[in-house]
Amino acid sequence: MKQTILAIAMMVCCITTFGRSAMDRWPALKSFHEVMAATFHPSEEGKLEPIKKQIDEFVNRAAELKTAPRPSEYDNAKVNTVITKLNVGAKELKVLIVKKAPDAQIRTKLSTLHGLFHQIVDLTTKSE
Repeated sequence: MKQTILAIAMMVCCITTFGRSAMDRWPALKSFHEVMAATFHPSEEGKLEPIKKQIDEFVNRAAELKTAPRPSEYDNAKVNTVITKLNVGAKELKVLIVKKAPDAQIRTKLSTLHGLFHQIVDLTTKSE
């Protein structure tokens, strides 16, 4: 009986820990995803006003993604490299927006950053 209870308790613990997504376990990733979704998806329809209005928040959340604590299994060279590229790219996107670059350039850069975000998600999903 004790072994059964112990086995059930261990199963619940594993499901609780490992069953949660990277975004649930890494608040900065979830926070960045919120601003990415709010700005990238409208850009797919040609609407760049959201990213133009939220660029400071976008850059800040990208920086937070780099500096905020994260689950140890996501603190590795591959994830760190992509996060660094994301941060550099976010700053470059801000420069494009401030200099009023053509919309096509802004859209292309945002799309590239969206791809980097998905690389991070893929890397964290594989390590779960």
